[in-house]
Amino acid sequence: MNAISTVVSMSKKEQPNLRSIDVDYDEFFADYESRQVLENVINRLESLTTRAKNAKTLHDYDNYQDALNDYAFTGYRAGANAVIMLLLVIVQEPTP
Repeated sequence: MNAISTVVSMSKKEQPNLRSIDVDYDEFFADYESRQVLENVINRLESLTTRAKNAKTLHDYDNYQDALNDYAFTGYRAGANAVIMLLLVIVQEPTP
């Protein structure tokens, strides 16, 4: 249990004899509640960031697979065109 939660739990038990007179407890508890809200917002934003990064990674992987397929198809087409060009050269050669 950290010092802040100790003070909060101490106050909830309403033990004014344990409170310091130098601390404005109304402001302290308002700040503590505000901090809890902000921590919750930060945790939610971090969760959204993680989810967005995971979705981006999924799309990156999908694009990578498509690029590999396109590269393989380009190689296939280049090979097929080379065979067609070779056949055209053979067909066009005059026979002696």
